[in-house]
Amino acid sequence: MAMLLWVAKDALLYRFVAPVLSRHPMLGPERLIGKRAMVVRDLDPEGTVRLDGELWRAISLDGPICRGRSVAVRQIEGLTLHVVARSAP
Repeated sequence: MAMLLWVAKDALLYRFVAPVLSRHPMLGPERLIGKRAMVVRDLDPEGTVRLDGELWRAISLDGPICRGRSVAVRQIEGLTLHVVARSAP
């Protein structure tokens, strides 16, 4: 009886644990793609953005973007982010 309860418990928990274990961790620069950043120095086309509390060199793919605007990271080249302006919510 104890073994049956053990198996039933494991079968029930597997349903919740399996999706978490099957995800691949996002490591390296690719984890930044799609994230939102804030422009701290005008991008014309090069400037500075704040992403997750860190300052990054950035290049705008959309032309000039003013300080205070929100941008999205599209690609990374070395330590430079290539960003596009996000539309206002």
